Amino acid sequence: SSTFYYWLGDSSVNKTYSYSSSAANHNYTFCFSPSDKSVNVNSQVQYSAEGYPQRNYGNESLYTNSTSSEILYLLSSTDGIYTTFQVLSQAGQPIQGVYSTAHREISGIWSLVGIGTTGDDGGVTFWVNPDYSHKFTFSKTGFQTKTVTITPTQSAYTVYLTSNTTITNVT
Repeated sequence: SSTFYYWLGDSSVNKTYSYSSSAANHNYTFCFSPSDKSVNVNSQVQYSAEGYPQRNYGNESLYTNSTSSEILYLLSSTDGIYTTFQVLSQAGQPIQGVYSTAHREISGIWSLVGIGTTGDDGGVTFWVNPDYSHKFTFSKTGFQTKTVTITPTQSAYTVYLTSNTTITNVT
């Protein structure tokens, strides 16, 4: 299933297009009209297949009338593991709403294989291949973005984010 938020100019006026299909299809084509305008698109795609657990993809891009494509990588249920990241503040408190991405190097290019946002417990889970190195990035306004590169062989990891807040002592 997919949801596309799109707009011309600034995002104050936008539209939503949702698409869902259970048919096995290796290629989907989407077009925008009028073709002489550039369109901003924020896409959120959930995809899976028989024997391949669901993965999530998202992207925000400006598209012109040129053809573009994006490869979404499936990972079979026999080749992957669920890995959960617990995102905490330096004080050890769970941080809700941390935007998180997972990339894996494929043919020399770091390719997006998952996105997610931490829940109330500060946790976010990805379906990953434990045989390969992955780059995980965690970001939220008010905190320093953190990127960790690991071969995810465990089911759980803890990530600490440092606050951007500075405390000034006034005397």
